[in-house]
Amino acid sequence: MDIDRIIQEKFTSSFMNDSKWDKLIETLTDKLDEIFVNYKLIHDDKIHFTSFETPDFKLFFIEPTFYKEVEWIEFPKTFNIEQNKRTTRKYIKEQKQDIDSIEKIINQIGKFMIEKEDNSIKLYAYR
Repeated sequence: MDIDRIIQEKFTSSFMNDSKWDKLIETLTDKLDEIFVNYKLIHDDKIHFTSFETPDFKLFFIEPTFYKEVEWIEFPKTFNIEQNKRTTRKYIKEQKQDIDSIEKIINQIGKFMIEKEDNSIKLYAYR
């Protein structure tokens, strides 16, 4: 898979680079205990979910995914987390995160292409 070719064919604008990704995730995880995000990759239609307590190694969004593979990330106000990994005792718990605080931190870091709705903030790497 040629990531650069996919970017060139699918998108007309790029808003992020490795340095901006590093600064974004490092600052958010520094100021907040944990952040939860939905994200979409440029070569996949599936929406993924993850959390960050610390940034991954440089150049990686989440190893083995490079920053340049991420089309957008979304910070949901509410999300569901699976509790108790044992199959017989597993249950889903709704969690919340303060997207107003997240937006404020993002705006303090620099300029980003974001869309805020009532229930989420979406930050674009490409459009």
